[in-house]
Amino acid sequence: MKALIFAGLAGLCLGGCSTASLEAARALSTAGGQAANAADASLTAVDPVVGHYVEREAVLAAITNGRDATPPTQELRDQIKRLQENLARRRQMMRSLASAYEAFGALASYDASARYGAALTELDGAIGAFATGIGRTAPDLSNETARISVLFTWFANARRSQALLRNSPALRARATAIAALLEQEKALYTDLFEDQSLQGRDLTMALWNAGFLSARDLFVDQRLAPGFALVEEGEAFTNANPNARVVVLALADMRAQAELQRFRDQLDANIEALEKLAAEHEKFEKTREVSLEEVMAQIARLRQLAEGGD
Repeated sequence: MKALIFAGLAGLCLGGCSTASLEAARALSTAGGQAANAADASLTAVDPVVGHYVEREAVLAAITNGRDATPPTQELRDQIKRLQENLARRRQMMRSLASAYEAFGALASYDASARYGAALTELDGAIGAFATGIGRTAPDLSNETARISVLFTWFANARRSQALLRNSPALRARATAIAALLEQEKALYTDLFEDQSLQGRDLTMALWNAGFLSARDLFVDQRLAPGFALVEEGEAFTNANPNARVVVLALADMRAQAELQRFRDQLDANIEALEKLAAEHEKFEKTREVSLEEVMAQIARLRQLAEGGD
């Protein structure tokens, strides 16, 4: 009789724990998908900068050196092309990560082991392509994938919560691997954006010195003297005014540094979101619970940066 009572209590506990783990897994799946999509969107500001780098370089050389200007080298063109290709690989990797999180969440509702296995395979291919593109060795995730696939046949008749708990480490390992690759990539893209920011500043000053630009809107945007109206004379904001040059140079340099910092913040927010996701996976595996406040804060930060916020 006691054995039956204990068995009944154990069954109730298992059912309650399973319900809790299913809800936690769904929340983790949603957060993971949102983090991957936000990381993808954060590249929106990067694509045009890389795409216009060569033509900006050509314009800057023409304004600076006139007829003696030399066109951008083939080496530079090839470098930018490689960067553009790898941006596409990173976007695909993030989209594959989002798909993997969707498949992970599906395990909480039905036996989605085949879908999850296919999503992991696709993600591993995207991770490998991205790693190769930045000159790094692809992380070895093959053994883990094989181990998981062997367990899939057992999952079919097991509790969904157990399937989630046993599948979580695979996704955690991949989130960790992507974060590590992004950390290695950071120096490469930071160098590019530092060059681009300085190039943008120099091109702005060259166009302004050549008489193509007025700095009026720049003065308005900065709100240098709240409560005061800018003078109406257009020449006051052109290179015809020697006093404007010092201010315009300072503002152009400030904008270049702000743009560079925003890109660094984007990279850091991407990495931190993935690291925090991996930590929540580990917590889920140990306690069947998650607390996603920090992850959601990083996602909000990524979205803000993608929209041009500070």
